[in-house]
Amino acid sequence: MTFTQENYDSFIDLQDKLHTNIARKRTLVAIGTHDLDTIESPFTYEALTPESIEFAPLTVDTKMNGKQIMQHYKVYICQHQFRSRIQLLQSDKRLSKFLKIIEDSPVYPVIYDAQRRVLSLPPIINSWHSKLSLKTRNVFIECTGTDLTKTKIVLNTMVAMFAEYCSERFV
Repeated sequence: MTFTQENYDSFIDLQDKLHTNIARKRTLVAIGTHDLDTIESPFTYEALTPESIEFAPLTVDTKMNGKQIMQHYKVYICQHQFRSRIQLLQSDKRLSKFLKIIEDSPVYPVIYDAQRRVLSLPPIINSWHSKLSLKTRNVFIECTGTDLTKTKIVLNTMVAMFAEYCSERFV
C-alpha cells in the first residue's frame, strides 16, 4: 500500500464505521490492522488469563497486562481532562465502551505472531508494536468474530475498499 494522510484517515474511518454498523459495536466482529513488516507469521488466536497477556496497547507505549489495560482505559477517561490531550481522550473514550464485552471473562482473546508479540486484544485494542503509520507498505488485516458471515463481509469490504492503493491496483 501507499498511504497518504487522506487514504490513511479513510482506512481508519472505514474500520470504525464497520465496527459500529455490521460488527454491531464490536460484539460480532473485531478488526485489527497491522504493519505486516513488523510481525511474523504464523499467527495464533488464544484465550489466556488477563494477567498473562502483556503488551503496549496502541495508544500507550508502555507494557501492561490485560487487567491493567482494562483499568487504564476506565481510569484514563476519568482522570485526563487537559485540552492538549483531547484527541487522545476521544480515541480512548471510544474504546472504553467496548471493555464490557470481555472484562468479566476469566480469559481474554489475544492474537500473537510467531515471535509471541501481541498483535491485538480483540475487540478492545491493537498493539503499539504493529501499529500502522504513513510509512506502512504492507498491511495485515485480521478479523475475529462470533458471526462467520459478518466476519467475512467485514474482511472482504476492508480488502476491496483499499485494493486500489496496492502497488499493483486491485491485486
